[in-house]
Amino acid sequence: AHQWNAWLHLVRERFDDMVAELDTAQSLDPLSLVINDHLGYGLFLAGREPEAMEQLRRTQELDPNYPLTYWRLGAIHLQQGLAEQAIGELQRTVDLTEGQLGLGYLALACARAGQGQVARSALLRLEALAEARYISPLERALAHAGLREADAAFQWLERAFEDRTSDLVRIKWLPWPESLRLDPRFADLVRRIGLAP
Repeated sequence: AHQWNAWLHLVRERFDDMVAELDTAQSLDPLSLVINDHLGYGLFLAGREPEAMEQLRRTQELDPNYPLTYWRLGAIHLQQGLAEQAIGELQRTVDLTEGQLGLGYLALACARAGQGQVARSALLRLEALAEARYISPLERALAHAGLREADAAFQWLERAFEDRTSDLVRIKWLPWPESLRLDPRFADLVRRIGLAP
């Protein structure tokens, strides 16, 4: 309950409250990988970057094969402008989940690092996997955003909205290119989700 209440604080942009709830959750279940991972993410959103990175590394020590922590680190590196570092973390996520998570982020990171062909390959793999199993529309939106295909990115963001993809509540904190954030469609989607502009 404390863990998911923390996500409510995220939506309300009360990051210190988010961290406090995650601290409580971790004290109650100190070996929970997802709680430890979410605490690292909460610390990052609260502007406590060194603590966030330390917390995520400790989570990796609990289980070096837990894919969400690599995914989180990759996303944070993207937000820090460290595309090359993000690629390594995100590739580990993709490998550990057999492409279920991280391909969109990987495509975005590769595009930012000037590896357009690799980014396109990641998107094609994402599309192939989606023919056999569910892949979050957000993954496709991130890949297209990285490849500077804004119309396609917004098409998949609309699909995520229609599907009520739960991670869409984090839309404002995902590592979108600035050009996509400045597109009026982005602000409109944020408003329709019910988040503060």
